[in-house]
Amino acid sequence: MTVSTDYPRTLDLALAATRAGHLDEADKLLREASRLQPAEALPHFLLGANAAEAGRNDAAESEYIACLSRAPGMAIARFQLGLLQVTNGRPAAGPPRGSRCSCSTNASPCGISQRAWWP
Repeated sequence: MTVSTDYPRTLDLALAATRAGHLDEADKLLREASRLQPAEALPHFLLGANAAEAGRNDAAESEYIACLSRAPGMAIARFQLGLLQVTNGRPAAGPPRGSRCSCSTNASPCGISQRAWWP
């Protein structure tokens, strides 16, 4: 594993490893990126995506939640978390039908309900 103290460079290396199909390497680099910039949401989002790709759904859910704790307005992370929960038979884990993204008091910046795709 190539470790860099440079956050952007570490993210670039992680994305390259992901594209090459080296998810273990990518995950190590993403954890390093998170260590370098603990308040950043992106490493957690990418760790969640890698975990979901590998079928590690509990880890994916934890990473998406970590991402949203840092960036509540990241609509794609909220969507991916909800989709993961629904496809794993856990739609009750989400907010009530018709509720909006918590990043705004009135409506999500993306304009969609969190559970708009749920039955």
